[in-house]
Amino acid sequence: MELENIRQQLISELRYSSEIWDDILSDTNPGNYGVNDWDVEIDESQFYADVPNRTFTFKNATFSGSLIMGASKGDSSFDMSFSKTANGSGKFDFKDSQNVQIDGVVDVDVDMDIFGDD
Repeated sequence: MELENIRQQLISELRYSSEIWDDILSDTNPGNYGVNDWDVEIDESQFYADVPNRTFTFKNATFSGSLIMGASKGDSSFDMSFSKTANGSGKFDFKDSQNVQIDGVVDVDVDMDIFGDD
């Protein structure tokens, strides 16, 4: 399996893993909101996979989205967009000769104070 294929599979899994990013959203400041949507962009040049050790790291990813602030419905609710820089690391394993998957918890460092500076 080529390194580029491993990197692409891990980046894709990171970008779309609701388990990782929903957990982070539960720790925002302030809390008590709904989530309209979120997106993760990871620059391939900032992603490193260490195949012999089955680990990966990423830097300067963009975690962005739209939160529903105030009441979840009605005139008192409003959308609040956010965009934060995230760095992280984790482990992966081979599912078979052509596929990899994230193994365990991904450690993500991101300041989720949505009113604070990035």
